[in-house]
Formats: sequence, structure tokens, C-alpha cells
Amino acid sequence: MVKEVKKSPFKVWRSLFGALLTFLIVVPYIMGADVEKYLRGWMEAMNQRNGGLRLELQNYQRHWFTSDGDLVLTGGPLQDKIAVHFTAYHGPFIFNAGHGARLGLSYFKGSLESSALLGQQGVVKMDGPIQITAFVPYFKDRELHSLLPPMTITDKGNSLVYLFQAVSGSLDDDGLLQLEVPTMKVSRLDGAEMLNLNTGLLRIQPDTRIASFSAKEITLPLKEKGSATIRNFVLRANLQSSKPATDKLTLNLNLHFDQLKAEPLTVGPFEFKFDLSGLRNEGLTLLATTLKTLSTQKTDLTPEQGETLEKSISNLFAQDALFNLSSDLTTPKGKVSAQFQGGFHGDLVQSPWQNSAELVDAFYSKGTINMTTEVKQALSSTAAGLPQDLNLALDSLKADTQGYSTRIDIQAGKIILNGKEVKPSKSTSKNLPSDEEQA
Repeated sequence: MVKEVKKSPFKVWRSLFGALLTFLIVVPYIMGADVEKYLRGWMEAMNQRNGGLRLELQNYQRHWFTSDGDLVLTGGPLQDKIAVHFTAYHGPFIFNAGHGARLGLSYFKGSLESSALLGQQGVVKMDGPIQITAFVPYFKDRELHSLLPPMTITDKGNSLVYLFQAVSGSLDDDGLLQLEVPTMKVSRLDGAEMLNLNTGLLRIQPDTRIASFSAKEITLPLKEKGSATIRNFVLRANLQSSKPATDKLTLNLNLHFDQLKAEPLTVGPFEFKFDLSGLRNEGLTLLATTLKTLSTQKTDLTPEQGETLEKSISNLFAQDALFNLSSDLTTPKGKVSAQFQGGFHGDLVQSPWQNSAELVDAFYSKGTINMTTEVKQALSSTAAGLPQDLNLALDSLKADTQGYSTRIDIQAGKIILNGKEVKPSKSTSKNLPSDEEQA
């Protein structure tokens, strides 16, 4: 009888450990070829999508745990080719991606000299290289990040300087672009501050034309009254085609902030919503072309140029455009709200608008403004410092169960408050509704 010899558990564990160690050593080298295959496939897809701008992989050298190479951008709007040198760390386990150990194909790290991207122009300046990183996981979308050095934009035409600190960006597989702006300062050329922004975030979805911008705090220095501060500012915009077969676009615009503080007044939160259907795609193109033509002009507009600009702005709107607007503002004295709907009488014009006069004549709108009694009393106490036309609107307010309100009707260039047409003039008192009419 042969006695069975039992294997030592230490030998079993040693064999498993050896196999695992061999796997971890050999696989990264093999995956270097997978990384190259991935890069070439990704670049081919990008080249087909972007048309004129092309990506090339050059000088790719595969090593055991890493590989090196250059991504070269050519064509499109670039004057010269741009080379981004990178190091690719092979998977399956990535330990230097900035998030500890992660499971993925590769982690890329590279840099681009800002001077190669910006050239010799003097408008935009960056202090250092642009850092670029990318992580390619197995089970979700890849991550692409960039970190910009301190950046200065000088707008001499408007005498403004924009200073950004450490802007970081990211781009995912769906085309969502995010830019995180820790701080932004806007000042005049002489150094006088105009605006300070903290913790800003810009999100752009190119395919769906959805964009949003938020900021934790925006400070506006005032010369004599300290400063005004806007907290938790959010702006969202969505521009999309109403119907694929038409040339019309829909715009949805939402504005919100929690608080606006300026001595001695603090108001908020504030909500503003604006929906517009009937923007003309052709009108947007015409306006963009007109502004591009005028952007380099240093003299005043000629009468012909002014007429062209007026016409291009007017033709942003289709003859059957409709809009809906609502807003709410909370103040220490109570709430102020407004609701308006309107559009254009398209049957008045058989062709695109020839000028802004046709646009104004065809425009119509109906809506109401509501406010609490305390807000009405506060505005009335400062009426002496308000413009006469605003005083007229204030006097047209009628008492109701919620406080005060006024109906506003705009037709053919005429403004009607609570059934009474307003004709602004130097003396507006004669146009005020009588007590009987207000009753």
C-alpha cells in the first residue's frame, strides 16, 4: 500500500504567489501593445469626427510598465503642429492616477507648453505648461483632465484684464466639457478691480447645446458704497432645434441666486425663467457674421453697417416666435413676482423683418406684476428718486388680496397699464389713471 504524501500548504501558497507575481510582471508589458492599439483607434475616431483637425501618434516606445510617445495635432485652425509628450502607465492596476489603486487599461500623463498653443499673440498669457491626464478604466467612460497654469487675458479694446488661477477642465465620452474656475478677477488696465469670482463651474454639452455656469460667490467692488456680493449664482441655458425639419430654435434660460448683498440692502433668493420658441438659425448665423466683421473695426459704424446690424438682430426672431417669462424676488419687505407671455403677430409681415420698427409693431405681450403691501410702501417712500415712467408704473398698482398688482399689455408699440395707455413724456402726471379708473 502506497502512502499518499500530502502537499505542504506552504508549497501551494508559494505556487499561487509565484503565478500571481508572474502575471503582474508579464501582463503590464503585454498591455503596452493594447495601449497603443487603443490610442490609434481613439485617434481614428477623433479624426473622422473633427474633420480638419487631425491627431497622430509618433515616437511610441513600449517599455515594461510604461510607454512613451507624442500626440501630434495638425490642421484645422492651428498655424503649426502641436506635440503633447505623454507617459502611459500600463494596467491592470494603476497606482499613480491620483485616486489610489484603480483597475483600468492605462493612465496617461503629459504636458503641453502653453507658448506652443498660444503662439506670439499678446492677448492670452499663461505662466507655465498645461498639465494633461487621462485614465482609461475597464467598466466605465474614460476620464480626461487638464490643469491650466495661471492665465491672463488682456482686452485692450474694453480696457479690461481677466486673471484666472489654476483652471482645471475635464471631458467625458459624451462630450460634456467642465471647467472649474477657483478664482477669477476682472480689473481695468490701471489695476482698479471690477469683479471677483470664487468657485466657478462651467458645464457645456456640445451635442445638446446645454450649458450652465455657477459660482459660489461674486463680488462687485463699488467706489463709494463698499461692495455688492452675489452668493450661489446659477445660470442655465439650453438651445436646441424645435423640429429637425425647420430652421427654428428653442431657448430655455434659467437664472438663480440665493442672495444679493449690497449695503444697506440684502435681497434674495431670486428666480428668473425665460422660454423662447422661434429663434431663427439663419438669424444667429447672420448676426455672428456681422459681429465678426465689425469686431476688428476701430471706427464708428457707418449708416449702412448700423442698418445691417439692426436687421440681423431683428431677424433673430421668427414671425411666429412665442415667449414665456416668470420671475420671483424675495426681499426683507416681502416678495415681488412677474409673469409675462407674448410673441409676434406674424401675419403683419410677409417677409423677414426689415428693421426693428417692424419688430416692435408686431410684438405683443400680456402679464402682471405682483408685490406685497410692504414692498409697495417701501418703493413709494423712495418715489422721488425714481424715473418718472417708473413712478407711473408704481402709481398704476391696484390693491388686491395678496397686496398690489398691475396688468401690463403691450400692443403695436403701445404700453397699457390696467387698461390705460401710457405715453411717456416730460410730464407724465396727465397720463395717470384717475381714481375711478383705478377702482
